[in-house]
Amino acid sequence: MRKLVLLLMLGSILSLNAQTTTPIDETIVAQSAEGEELDSPTVAENPEDRDYPHSISAKVLLIDHNVAPPDGSEITNGLEVAYARQFTKYTSIALPAKVGVLNVFEQPETKRPFVMVDALVRAGYPLFNDRFQPYALVGGGISVESGAGANFQVPFGGGLSIRVSDAAYVTAQYEYRKSFKDERNNTQIGVGIVFNLGRGKFNPKYWDTDGDGVMDDVDQCINIKGDRYMKGCPDTDGDGINDAADPCPLNFGTVKEGGCPDADKDGIVDPEDACPNEPGIAERAGCPLPDRDGDGVGDDVDACPDYAGTLQGCPDTDADGISDKDDTCPKQAGPKSTGGCPDRDNDGVADINDNCPLMPGKLNGCPDSDKDGVDDASDRCPHIAGEFEGCPEIIASKRSMFEFAVQGIGFDEASSNLDERAYKILTGLAEILEEYPEYKVKITGNADFTEEVVNRTTLSEERAKACAGYLKSRGVTLDRIVIDGVGAGRPVVREGSSEERAINRRVEFDLFVEE
Repeated sequence: MRKLVLLLMLGSILSLNAQTTTPIDETIVAQSAEGEELDSPTVAENPEDRDYPHSISAKVLLIDHNVAPPDGSEITNGLEVAYARQFTKYTSIALPAKVGVLNVFEQPETKRPFVMVDALVRAGYPLFNDRFQPYALVGGGISVESGAGANFQVPFGGGLSIRVSDAAYVTAQYEYRKSFKDERNNTQIGVGIVFNLGRGKFNPKYWDTDGDGVMDDVDQCINIKGDRYMKGCPDTDGDGINDAADPCPLNFGTVKEGGCPDADKDGIVDPEDACPNEPGIAERAGCPLPDRDGDGVGDDVDACPDYAGTLQGCPDTDADGISDKDDTCPKQAGPKSTGGCPDRDNDGVADINDNCPLMPGKLNGCPDSDKDGVDDASDRCPHIAGEFEGCPEIIASKRSMFEFAVQGIGFDEASSNLDERAYKILTGLAEILEEYPEYKVKITGNADFTEEVVNRTTLSEERAKACAGYLKSRGVTLDRIVIDGVGAGRPVVREGSSEERAINRRVEFDLFVEE
C-alpha cells in the first residue's frame, strides 16, 4: 500500500512539472575569455525583488501510526497548512498546523481526530536555477488527540519542491515523528503546493528575446541564441570562449592557448604556425631550426652540427660532462681539471702525464720527499736533497755502488736469504757508511706480487732486516739504519716471466742526513 501511494505522489509531481511554462528565475554562470567564472545577477539575487521571504503552503497528508484496524487500511488522512519564513538562501523556519484522523492501539476499530502544531527548521539547496529544491527538516511539535490529551513529538525528514511558476511550487515531504508517548510514533507523507507571497508581479527581467534560457538583463547576446554558461552568447567550438572573443571560433583551443589550438605545443597557435605539427620557434613562424645531425639542437647553436650529441649538440662518449671535441681522453671519464682524463690519485695531474699515477704529488705527478726539485720517481736519493740526480755531491760520486746494489742484491721466491754476491755489495756499502759517518741509511724491502707467502709485506721487511743484520756485522750501528717493507706495492716490472719479475724481489738503499 505504501509503495502504491508513493508512486501516485511521484506521478502527480511529474504531471504538474510537465505543464509548467519556461522558468524565469535563472542563475547564469558565464565564463570570460580569460577563463574566469562570473556569477550573473538574477531576480533572486536582486535586493528589491529577492526574498519574497514569506510563503504559505497546503498539503494533503497520508499518516501511518502502524495500526491496522480489523476492517480498513492502516493509512489515515489529514490536511496541513503552513507559514514559512526564509532567512537565508538555504534555511527557513516553518510553522505547520495539521488536522486529521488516526488509528490508535487502544481502539483500533475507531479513528480518532487530532490536531498538530509544529515548529520546523528546514535546510535545503536550490538546484538547476531554483527549479528543484531538496531540503531536510527537523523540529518539534505537539499532537492533541480527541479524548486522549496531548503528546510531544520530534519530526525529522526531508522533501522536494519543484518550481512550476514564478510564485508557485509543488512539493512532497516525508516525516518520521518520534513521540514521547508510547504507541504514538508515526510516519507522514504530504503532497501539496507552496505559494511565495508577493511574487507573480510582471517583471521585464524575465524576458528572453532569443529563447536561449538566459534572461535579457544578463544576456550579452540578446538576439543570438547561446549558452547560458557563456552569458547567453554562442561558443561553437565549446572551448569556454564565446565566439565574439574567440579568434578561432570553429576550432577548439584552451583559454591558455587564447582560444586557438596549438597541436605541437610550441606556444604558437596553429593559424599562425607554418609547421603546426612540429615544435618550432617564433622567429621561424613556428618551424624548427635546421638540425643536420638530428639531435634536437638547432644548427645555429649546435657546437657539433654534423655529430649528434646531447652536450650542446656534441657527443660525450665517456659521459664525463666534457664533449669529445674538448676531451683529451674521450673514452675515459675524467674531471675538467685534467682535460677529461682520469686522475686516480687526485693530484691534478692526469694519469697519462703522471709519473706516479697512484701517489699524489705536484712534481710530474710525484711527491718530492726531500724538496730538492727532483720527483721521487726520478730521485736516486729521494730522502736526501741533492743536485746530482737528486743526490748530494759526495753521494753522487758513489751512486754507481747504489745502482749496483739495487740491481745486484736479489732473492729467490718467498725467501729472504742473502747470497755471496749480496755480501760483497753490502760490504762496499758498509765502507761508504764508514767514510761518511754523518749519513744514515734507509733499507726498503720489496716483494713480487706472484710470490706465494702469507704476507708479502712481512717478507719484504725480512729482506730489509737481512741486509741490516749484515751491515751491523760490518760495524754499522743499528741507530744508523732504518728498515721498511712495502710488499709488492712498488714493482719495477708489472708483467712478464718469473725471471723478468725477479727484479721486483729486491731491496733499495737511501742515504740521508737526519735534521
